[in-house]
Amino acid sequence: MTWVVGGRTHYLGPGDFRYHPARAVHHGQCLPGAECVFHVRDDKAYDIHPADGS
Repeated sequence: MTWVVGGRTHYLGPGDFRYHPARAVHHGQCLPGAECVFHVRDDKAYDIHPADGS
């Protein structure tokens, strides 16, 4: 899986984890041909702020 935060690409493998700060523009995707399962955990409430401002 790749995870892009602030224009920087991070490659995640089995057992890896990723943190990003609040309101950081980010996106992720599975690598071609890979199976992808991920879990999102938050210990506080959150909301969504679209990157395009809509």
